[in-house]
Amino acid sequence: MEKADKSPARVHPPSVSVETWFPDPCLIVGTTSEDRRKRYLVTWLSVRSAWINRVTSSTASPVHPSIWRGFLNSIPNPEEVFSSSTASSRPLNEAMNLFGAEFIQLHITAHQSPALLTWRDITVTADTLNVEHIRQVLWDLAEHNFRFELLSLDKRMASEAWTADSANREEMVLRVFDGGAGFVLGSEPFPDRNRGLGALQVEDRSLFVDNFRALLSSWPDAPSALQNPLGMSPINTHIFSVERCATLFYVQTFYDTHGRPPIIPRHIPQSRSGV
Repeated sequence: MEKADKSPARVHPPSVSVETWFPDPCLIVGTTSEDRRKRYLVTWLSVRSAWINRVTSSTASPVHPSIWRGFLNSIPNPEEVFSSSTASSRPLNEAMNLFGAEFIQLHITAHQSPALLTWRDITVTADTLNVEHIRQVLWDLAEHNFRFELLSLDKRMASEAWTADSANREEMVLRVFDGGAGFVLGSEPFPDRNRGLGALQVEDRSLFVDNFRALLSSWPDAPSALQNPLGMSPINTHIFSVERCATLFYVQTFYDTHGRPPIIPRHIPQSRSGV
C-alpha cells in the first residue's frame, strides 16, 4: 500500500463493503488485552471447522468486522440466547441471525469448560494455546482471507469470463495457490515451509507468479507487463519485475473497489526451534 494511490477519489462508487470472509488477523493482533485475545482465539477455534464448511457452500457471504468482533469477544448466556426468539443485545441478535444456533452453541460450549479445541491436526485447550499456535492461527486467517478476497474480486473484475465458463475461471484462481486442491485449508498438518507465492526461492514461486499474472491480465486496465507469459526459463530480474507489477496492480484494484487494503498472504511463522 505504500506505493498505491490511496486517494479517496479512486474508490469506485458504489464501493463494496469492508466485510471479510474470515476474521481479520489484525483484530487479534491489535488488542492489548490478553483476556480478550484468548476469547477471540478460543471462540474462533471452536467454530473454525464449521465456518470452513459454511464458506464452501453457495449460500456463504463475508461478515462485517464489527460482527466478527462482537461474536468473537462475547460469551453468550445460553438461557438468554435460546429462551426466546430475540436476543437482548443487537450484536448478539446479529450473530444469531448470521451464524445460527449451531455456531452459537459451539461458542457457548467452548467457554463453559476447558473445552478441547481443534487446530489443524492437533487438539489444544485455552491453556495450552502457545505463542507458536497463535502465530499459526494468524497465518491461517491471512491466507484464507487472501484466497477468498482474490476469488471475490476476480468474479467482479472478470464477470464475463465467469459467465462464459465458471469452472475454468475457478480453476485459474486455484492455480494461484499451492496445491490447487481448494480455497480452504482444513485439518491437515501446518505447512513446514513457504510454498506458492510465498516460496522463498524465486524459481519455486515463478509458476505461481505466472498464474497470478495470467489471472490479472484479463482485468480492466491491466498493465501491458502482465500480458505475456514468463516463459520456460525466465530471468530472475524479470520474474521480480512481473511479480512487483502484479502485486501493485492487485493492491490498487482492491483498494479502488473496496476502499481499504487487501489482506495479503504471509510467510509461515518460524518455530521457536528455528526450523
